Amino acid sequence: MDIDVLRGQIRALKARITDLEEQVDGDAVRSRTVALMTQVSRRMAELARTLGLEHADTGVRLDPQRLTVVADLPSGPAYMSENEIGSGMNWVGYHLTAYLALQEYFIDHQRPVPSFIVFDQPTQVFFPEETPRDTEIGDLEVGDQDRARQLFRLMRDVVEEANGRLQVIVLDHADFSDDWFREAVVERWRGSEALVPAHWLSDVRDEPEDELDLSDTDDN
Repeated sequence: MDIDVLRGQIRALKARITDLEEQVDGDAVRSRTVALMTQVSRRMAELARTLGLEHADTGVRLDPQRLTVVADLPSGPAYMSENEIGSGMNWVGYHLTAYLALQEYFIDHQRPVPSFIVFDQPTQVFFPEETPRDTEIGDLEVGDQDRARQLFRLMRDVVEEANGRLQVIVLDHADFSDDWFREAVVERWRGSEALVPAHWLSDVRDEPEDELDLSDTDDN
């Protein structure tokens, strides 16, 4: 092979090595992480403002080190993980907006992350701790009903904006009369109708237990 060709290949490989070293450099990784989290935090704050969440107008972001939401206050940072951002609506609202903002980023940048989210009872924060199991969303105060509806409307809006690229599955006892909400309901589990059919439990109870004879077992 011609010596000049070999020298050209060496120069190309050295350039490639330099590029890879820069990509895994600690400072470069941290810098890119900050830039990416700034984009996600900006979108999260935008979604939070639609819900009227506390601190959404003054500064709120995701902290990738603590994996929590942070509000930047004049007195210093307030961390959700330290219960420094209060109220049930703020708690569930910021969790919701953070997940939605992250998913939007993953989808827009074609990251290898499953494009669906499952939320389990996001309206639970509006119910007292000792709430009976048959309590319905209509039993809440009007203000809490409106806040719960806001959460679902936000999920609906983000899914529509994703144009088929995002699926949000919600398990909740909320049941609103709005057309957009009813069109999104796949199953209504009430009474004997449940995620786990009642007959599955009775079938299990009726099955005889296996009998094992271990008298001839050789321990050696």
